[in-house]
Amino acid sequence: MGGRAGGGASGGMGSRSRSGASSGPKPMAVVKGEPGYKAAQNMANSLKSWSNTTKNSGNVGYDLAFDKIGRFLDNVSAKGGFAGDVAKTVLKGMNPYHFNVARISDKQAWILSKSAVENGIAF
Repeated sequence: MGGRAGGGASGGMGSRSRSGASSGPKPMAVVKGEPGYKAAQNMANSLKSWSNTTKNSGNVGYDLAFDKIGRFLDNVSAKGGFAGDVAKTVLKGMNPYHFNVARISDKQAWILSKSAVENGIAF
């Protein structure tokens, strides 16, 4: 029984290290005071700004913002995890007939941008 548990644990560890090596560069952790933190903060501010784009008569910026945010949220949701669930929630509320592009809270913007910086997803 001890051999079986040891074999299963080492098998899991080996598969984890192999998948980590093949996935490319290591994800950058977002830590306060580091460049990644500032990048995530700037991305969250941009995300909030773009999500507040309104539909005015003849305003092509709305369509651009809708597509840009939609692609970004698709990329984040593809990574899965908690940030992926947040992205799916925001995507579910997006509608091209609404006045604003998307409803994103400050906390949602931070979670999405932090995940994007850690996973190398551009906005």
